[in-house]
Amino acid sequence: LTVLATSDLHGARVPELPALRDAAGEACVVVDNGDTLGGLSALAFATASAPRRCDTLAWLQSVGAAAWNLGNHDLDDGVAALRERVAQGAVPALCGNLTVDGAPPVSGHVVCETPAGRVGIAGALTPMARQMWAPGLKARTGLGDPQVALEADCRRLRESCDFVVALAHFGLPLPPVDPRHPEPVVENPGDVVLARLSARETGGRPLADCVVMGHTHVVRCDVVDRTAW
Repeated sequence: LTVLATSDLHGARVPELPALRDAAGEACVVVDNGDTLGGLSALAFATASAPRRCDTLAWLQSVGAAAWNLGNHDLDDGVAALRERVAQGAVPALCGNLTVDGAPPVSGHVVCETPAGRVGIAGALTPMARQMWAPGLKARTGLGDPQVALEADCRRLRESCDFVVALAHFGLPLPPVDPRHPEPVVENPGDVVLARLSARETGGRPLADCVVMGHTHVVRCDVVDRTAW
């Protein structure tokens, strides 16, 4: 199985993705890991002629994406806009630790069939997202522990799937930006989640075969003493 993942598109496209998908063959899943729609004024929420239709989700559908995980910026346009885009149905939306008005607006996981076998995909969002949202949005939303959500969904998927992919819209802990304040950026618990999801369960399989991270816009990093640089 080949997993092709995008993250933090902010309304952009990846021209190389169709060719990569074709080269990978049929035993391939395409996933997106959040901040798919908004966040940058020049790219935010590109729309086509149909009301509220999102070009980015239509593009993900055109490249055969199996799921997209919600990122913090995907709610920038409010709850109603998010629900309209989810209802567009182009690609299943995921987020296992988000509630809106007391109920989950999307599922925490999805299952798709490939020639390599059944693939379960789970998603979760950094709880620090609420600190970036407007007061009205914060009043309507709740974010649980992403590690708990991903563990629960991955364990459920492990029972019936040949492969499990976890989409975590947060990354590895970043080093301090200001040397006067040496504390690392703690909103990105990726090291802890990666260790937990890769731990061998009964039967010798990890909870997740592949963990995709994002949010931090770090294209490549080295990890030293559990800190990404």
